[in-house]
Formats: sequence, C-alpha cells, structure tokens
Amino acid sequence: MPWQVYNSAGQLLQATDLPDNAVTNAKVANNAIDSAELVAGSVDNAHLADDAVNSDELAAGAVDIAHLSASGSAGSGTFLRGDNQWAAAGGGKIGQVVQTVKTNTWTSNSDTFDSGSDITGLTVNITPTATNSKILVMFALSGSQGYNQNRAQYRLVRGSTPIFIGVPEGSNRIAATGGIASAHSSILASTSGGVYLDSPSTTSQVTYKVQMKQQDGAASSTYVYINRSSTTWNDDVSTVVSASSIVVMEVLA
Repeated sequence: MPWQVYNSAGQLLQATDLPDNAVTNAKVANNAIDSAELVAGSVDNAHLADDAVNSDELAAGAVDIAHLSASGSAGSGTFLRGDNQWAAAGGGKIGQVVQTVKTNTWTSNSDTFDSGSDITGLTVNITPTATNSKILVMFALSGSQGYNQNRAQYRLVRGSTPIFIGVPEGSNRIAATGGIASAHSSILASTSGGVYLDSPSTTSQVTYKVQMKQQDGAASSTYVYINRSSTTWNDDVSTVVSASSIVVMEVLA
C-alpha cells in the first residue's frame, strides 16, 4: 500500500498540497521507501541530485546489465563505451590466420609476370569477415636465379592485381616487390620476402600469391628457382632443399 500523508486535522494530503521540497531526507526513515511504494519510472536521472546514489547505497548486485539503459547488445564480445553504448571489441585484433608452406621446388623460365610466373603451391585464400578489415600479408621466399644471371624478380599479387610494388621511374623499369640474387657458386638459395597491410574491402574470398620471373628476354634457357640453388643440384649432402611460406592475417577494424 502506498504511503499516505495527513495534516494535523487528519485530512489526507495530495501531492499538489505539498510545497516543493516539503519531504526531505531527514523526514524519511531509513528503508521507508522501497520498490513497492514507487510508480514504475517515477525516479529518473532528473530526480536525482549529482552523486545522490553512490556505492554505499547500493547492495551487492543491485544493478545488473538488465537494469542498464545502454543501447546495443551486451555480450561476451562487447563492452560498454563512454557514450552508453555496447560495442564490439576491435581496433587491431587478429580475427583469423591462414598459412601456406611450400616445401618442394619450383622452376620457371618465364620472363614476364604472367600465369607462368605464379609460384605453384605458394598461394593462400582468406575470407574477411568485414569490408573494413585489413589483411596483413607476410611471405618468405627461398630462391635463386639461373647461372650467370642475377635478375630474378618477384611480386605480390591479390587475385590478378599486383600489390606492394614500386612505381617505375623509366620506360624500361619493371614494377616489382623485390628481387633475388645469389652468388654463382652458391649451393644455397637466398632468402627474401616482404610484409604488407592490404585493404581488399570485401567479404568475399581473397587469394594472395607470389610470382617470380627471370629477366633475360627471349633466353628460354635461363631459369629461376624456388627452394633450391641454381648452380648445384646433386644428390649429395652439399645440396639443400629449403622452404617458403605465405601467411595472411585478418586485422579487425
């Protein structure tokens, strides 16, 4: 039953009969007003003085998520922002990681960046979960060029679009990500690679690959190699077969 206030003549007072601020804290006994005496929604922020309710007045667990007026959806992957909205955690978190490792050898005499220069087995697919996600691409190449040549070139490609390449400053320069050069008498392949943060702006599957070519024009006898040396390829303990890899990570916005 709601509380009722009577005057000295025993007449029931209405709320309109009370002057502003007639009922102060001093006139209210401890625990005199509980939820049964309050109309739903009758006490809002406008009726509370600054710091009127502090941790001393709240019982443990008195205010839970269900009693918060924050917008959005609370969950294990969200947090309450300063603007009173539930938001998903993000800002640089890694969403997924995909890796391809190539442990066998590859040889090509292609002198242009085309399908013949695709390094077989050094391709990786990833499907971003959001269009504003970025993809961090890291790759390591173990390779070499044909004997008496030091012009092997490689480039990073997304789908069919070259990325992470330079801008040629002359008509005869090749736009590439980098090059590989090793000593002619070397029995080991040289290691090279790169790191690039890409923005594919899609939620469809994206393919990343590395291409490598020789630069000797029509000299079809000139080759480039992956995971082996160019000058020594004997079945003995002096010959090393190496490995290459490409790794992609989705970086959430």
